[in-house]
Amino acid sequence: WSDSVAELVQRLAADLSLLKDQLGVGGPGRLVRGLQLGLSDRHHGGRQVALVEWDDGSEAIYKPRDVTLELAWWELLTWLAAAGLACAPPAPRVVPRSGYGWVERVRAGEVDSPADFARRAGALVCLAWLAGGSDLHEDNVVATAVGPVLVDAEALLQPRRTDLTAAAHASILASGLLTYPIITSQGELVEAGGLVGGDRPAPPQPTWQYPSTDAMERVSLPAAPRPATNLPAYQGRRFYPTQLAQEMERGFAETYLFCLTHRERL
Repeated sequence: WSDSVAELVQRLAADLSLLKDQLGVGGPGRLVRGLQLGLSDRHHGGRQVALVEWDDGSEAIYKPRDVTLELAWWELLTWLAAAGLACAPPAPRVVPRSGYGWVERVRAGEVDSPADFARRAGALVCLAWLAGGSDLHEDNVVATAVGPVLVDAEALLQPRRTDLTAAAHASILASGLLTYPIITSQGELVEAGGLVGGDRPAPPQPTWQYPSTDAMERVSLPAAPRPATNLPAYQGRRFYPTQLAQEMERGFAETYLFCLTHRERL
């Protein structure tokens, strides 16, 4: 753990000017105010995703792995928007480095037009399907003011299935954006799809009761529900993009036809 944190700090110090230039965060004279560690599963010797926060409130996500796929996803969506796809969903900016990278921090925000958000959600479903995405549950999507953002492109370009479930995995449902049923640690079946999951109970948190006494014991206590940042809000009320199914279908169709028209360039 100490080695991975030391590595993060060294990489941050080396990349400060780059982060200022490309993401507009930190920079000379700014102080790091906080680090949130452990934001992912452990990979590559215990390394985990982290959030870096500066004293001016700016933030960036540190990913201790190759971010080439995230960069390619950003380039694709940026190109689609520039080429004329009006409903292209947004993507976070990426700063690739050797063996690791930095990603723009995106935040949930109220939308100005539910219909526009739904069209961009439909476009995201289409692009995730074309890119072979899977495991795109509610934790991998953030509903920003300008559309749904996929925050973990590592779930794209997954291997094709060749077994009896191949047909199901070729469906647009396979991405997990429209449905992702899970069973919680309490044994409840809940929907956790990237565009349809909502608030759900967090797993019990282990802690020590009566510390520094003979009665000290390890117990699990209820945790506060995790807020669903994947669902958009309009005028203070959250809604499901699937409630505007026709707009989602429109965004899906426009994106599919656009990609078909430009398939040689893609």
